Amino acid sequence: MTPSAVGRVIAGFPLLCAVSACTNEQSWTTLNDTIDVLIKQQRYSEASKVAKRALALAEKTFGPHHLHVCTNLNTLASLATLHGNYEEAAPLYQRCLGIQEKAFGPAAPQLIDTLSALAHLSARQGNVTTLGPLYQRLLAIREKTLRADHPDVVDT
Repeated sequence: MTPSAVGRVIAGFPLLCAVSACTNEQSWTTLNDTIDVLIKQQRYSEASKVAKRALALAEKTFGPHHLHVCTNLNTLASLATLHGNYEEAAPLYQRCLGIQEKAFGPAAPQLIDTLSALAHLSARQGNVTTLGPLYQRLLAIREKTLRADHPDVVDT
């Protein structure tokens, strides 16, 4: 998708949905597809704006504790981290982790990516207080779900 085509999709999004009578879920999916394209084109500022719209729509459509909300929280946190906005990224990852813990439990393998992102963020910030417990938790989950000699366990 060319940059001008993405711009037309973003600008025409409300009209497109009104004309095609698409559901909020379809709209959310379209916004996330647009985010993916913008990120691949390294248009991070635009991707962040669209991700904020997608987050608002996910909260409205699915509820504030749905895993779709977590998808957009992770995207926004990743974009904030990319720009060195660690203080902005941390609460987004934390909120996502809370949603995942409620959905899957506190020691589920589905938490690994978010815990890993939080650990990397803590390391970048030099926050040793939170870094140790995050890595211990990651290791415990990985040991529980993977073999002890698996590279992801060894690397933790």
